[in-house]
Amino acid sequence: MEKRNWLWKRRPSERSSGETESCGSLSSHSQRHSEEQDALKETPDHDNQSPEVTSKAATIDHEAKESPRKLIEKLSAALVNVSAKEDLVKQHVKVAEEAVAGWEKAENEVAVLKQQLEAAVQQNLTLDVRINHLNGALKECVRQLRQARDEQEQRIQDALEEKKKEWESAKAALENQLLELQTQAEASGTGSPVSTDPDVLVRLECLEKENTVLKLDLCSCSEELQITTIERDLSAQAAETASKQQLESIKKVTKLEAECRRLQALARKSSLLSDQRSFDSHMMRKLETSEREQSCSDSWASALIAELDQFKNEKAMPKTLAAHSMEIDMMDDFLEMERLAAVSETVNKASSLTCDAVAHDFPIEENPLAAKCEAISQRVAELEQKLEKIEAEKAELENALCESEGALKVSDLQLKEAQIKIEELQKELDVVNESKELLEVQLSGMEVEARTMSTNVDSLKTEVERERSLSSALKVSDLQLKEARIKIEELQKELDVVNESKELLEVQLFGMEVEARTMSTNIDSLKTEVERERSLSSALKVSDLQLKEAQIKIEELQKELDVVNESKELLEIQLFGMEVETRTMSTSIDSLKKEVERERSLSSDMETKCHELEIELRRKYQEAELQKASNSNGESKIKQEDLAVAADKLAECQKTIASLGKQLQSLATLEDFLIDTANLPGFSGGGSVVARASGEEWKLHVNETFTSRQNSDTTKFENSSHSVNGNEGESSSSSSSSSTSSATQVITSKSRNGFGKMFSRSKTGIQL
Repeated sequence: MEKRNWLWKRRPSERSSGETESCGSLSSHSQRHSEEQDALKETPDHDNQSPEVTSKAATIDHEAKESPRKLIEKLSAALVNVSAKEDLVKQHVKVAEEAVAGWEKAENEVAVLKQQLEAAVQQNLTLDVRINHLNGALKECVRQLRQARDEQEQRIQDALEEKKKEWESAKAALENQLLELQTQAEASGTGSPVSTDPDVLVRLECLEKENTVLKLDLCSCSEELQITTIERDLSAQAAETASKQQLESIKKVTKLEAECRRLQALARKSSLLSDQRSFDSHMMRKLETSEREQSCSDSWASALIAELDQFKNEKAMPKTLAAHSMEIDMMDDFLEMERLAAVSETVNKASSLTCDAVAHDFPIEENPLAAKCEAISQRVAELEQKLEKIEAEKAELENALCESEGALKVSDLQLKEAQIKIEELQKELDVVNESKELLEVQLSGMEVEARTMSTNVDSLKTEVERERSLSSALKVSDLQLKEARIKIEELQKELDVVNESKELLEVQLFGMEVEARTMSTNIDSLKTEVERERSLSSALKVSDLQLKEAQIKIEELQKELDVVNESKELLEIQLFGMEVETRTMSTSIDSLKKEVERERSLSSDMETKCHELEIELRRKYQEAELQKASNSNGESKIKQEDLAVAADKLAECQKTIASLGKQLQSLATLEDFLIDTANLPGFSGGGSVVARASGEEWKLHVNETFTSRQNSDTTKFENSSHSVNGNEGESSSSSSSSSTSSATQVITSKSRNGFGKMFSRSKTGIQL
């Protein structure tokens, strides 16, 4: 801003010097006018004889009286105009400083957001590593669970086979004992039929009771074995169903991801196609296609979410049924176990009582029956021990079932969390798609601005070429004026005709100035200017022919020759000013090129931001996949909080980008606002030239506005030269000192304020 601020800091000494120069030029002009009047009074008497000379002297006196009044009025108007312009320049400087401050604030915010994004990326990387580690641990746990389940099934099968073999051997032994007892009873019945019948009947009843008890035990054991096998099958089925459900959920999640990627690819294709097309003609079509794609994506997402809910409900129904059935089976098993324990206690008591009674009633047969009872009691004890082992194994199986049910519940919770995360990710994806569309619109607007800037650069180049052609035309006119000066000595006879041709030339110069003002917008004006220059050359040729006849009045027209020399010097000064303007135009073209490069760098920065947002979306999808396989609920909550923080950061980034876009749009419309506010009332409708107190000259247009571009500088200079030439052509008493002082004023104004009419748009807004 320092380079821009010093340009408007004008020293008061410079202004005072300009005022003194203007006052000096006016005083010198009046002195020379009085001297010329005295010289006219002292001319010989033969001049008084011609009435034309006297009329011309009267007109010159009248014009000399009116010229100071006109100059005073122009100076007052110029002072008002200059004060208004200074206020406008101050306003422009304030606006530019505010724009620079806003841009710096935006850059600081962007830097802070970048740091936050880097921190979030690092946190995501650490979470990815942690999730990978947990995924590996989970896979290891699943493998160990499968191994333990296979080992448990193998043990159960081995125990069942062993128990079947033991029961079969015990059954065969009992049957053999029954046969032996029956044979013994038959033998004892044949030996002593009267005495041994009641004892044999009692023993047979006891043996039948024991046989029924053993049969009941066998039935209960077989039922327990069936229950254990059913429970094992149910646990295997539950594990299989859980694994199948997990696989199906993983498949559906992969389908969702594929669908999201497909939608992203469609969005990219649509953005590329819309970028290739023109922004103005196909903007509505682009919006319609994006809305259709968004509706399609919403429909796909809603359909997939509905399928997930349906799958969840279908999965919950068999789980509840299986849980109810498992609880009922466990209650039945508990009741059967209590009943069998009670039966075994009664059988033991009955067997002990029968054994005591038999030993007391039949002392003769005490030894074999006692041995048999002891053997039977030992077998019953062994059976009880086996039952206890079976109960312990059953308890272990129940524990394993409870663990499997807990694992299934955990998996259900994980699936629910995964579904919730999928819904959140879908919402985030919608938000990111909206932000992406906004960024695409902003990028397209920036591209349009870059194209307009390139067209402006081309137009400036054409203007430079036109100015060069104008300078060449002025050089040609300078050569023609030199030829006219050589031939003036031969053209003294027709002075009146020469004055008329001079007025025509001044009118043509004024036309050339008007063409220089409008040459940036109107190409046809250049053709008219060329035609005017041709008419100028033809007029010069006519003046050459007329000046050949004016050789008699050479001595009387020496003063007018001095005026012509002064006009030539003014034309040379004009050429110098045109060269300065061409240099300033070249610098302005360079600055415009730099601004175009800055805008391209801005567009590339926006593209990189879009790519970073897409990378973050992909990382979030990967995090969602990894979180589906995680075990703990605390880690999932932490991940959700991180995702919420990342979403908030993305929303803040979108807000800052939107604010930057609004600032750019407001700064883009600032130039139009400045042009509209440049209208100042209180001046005449026609264009006039006014001189500033510091030596500058300003041009008032027909619509009472001031020119603010470099083309207006050229018109100001040429109009000032025309006004000076007009005043000097009308009055033959003008001096060379006033023309030189006005030329110096023009040069100083060009050197001081040539830069003030350049506006350029850059990253910071509008620079003055």
